[in-house]
Amino acid sequence: MCYNIDGDKMKKIILVMLLMITSGCSTKTVDSDVEKMSKYNSLYVDCLNNADFKLKSDNFNIELDFTQTDNGYNYYIVIDEPKVAMYDVEAIVVENLMNYNEIDMMPTVGIFESGEYNLVPYQTNKQNNFYGGIVISGDTLVENVDLYALVTWKDVTMTKQFKEYILITDAVNKVDVEEKVQVNEIDKIDNESTNG
Repeated sequence: MCYNIDGDKMKKIILVMLLMITSGCSTKTVDSDVEKMSKYNSLYVDCLNNADFKLKSDNFNIELDFTQTDNGYNYYIVIDEPKVAMYDVEAIVVENLMNYNEIDMMPTVGIFESGEYNLVPYQTNKQNNFYGGIVISGDTLVENVDLYALVTWKDVTMTKQFKEYILITDAVNKVDVEEKVQVNEIDKIDNESTNG
């Protein structure tokens, strides 16, 4: 069966089809953006609600590079040298455990990007999302800042999720931070002994 459709009708049909396709794509994009913001919010709140931050990880290396600029300071947190297979790595860094607000976005990795980040010992293949390390960067106006990181990842089967909470600081503040962590551990022990 063959239909004879004039040029104006064909243009209308194509226009309607294009509108249907683009409206479907924009809905998917909006849904994806909502999911990413929801993930960001969840990690942010999780980081704020945690009371037990470590100074280092047993599963990967984490280092801070802190530099002064004309407008304040830039920091770069490098996560590399994985000691375990880490798939779908996501991380957020919250400055001074600042309360959540929608204006000041905290630095992240693995949340808003389109691909995933995998850190596996001795494997690097960027086309397949395997990296030697990842960098989380941010800026601040103050020199003395405590950076609270939440790093999450999954195992190779993508069924188990792992989380680590790490307090990162520059070498200038390291003594103060070690004292804070020790006081936090003493408070934790005191609380456990009075509750137990």
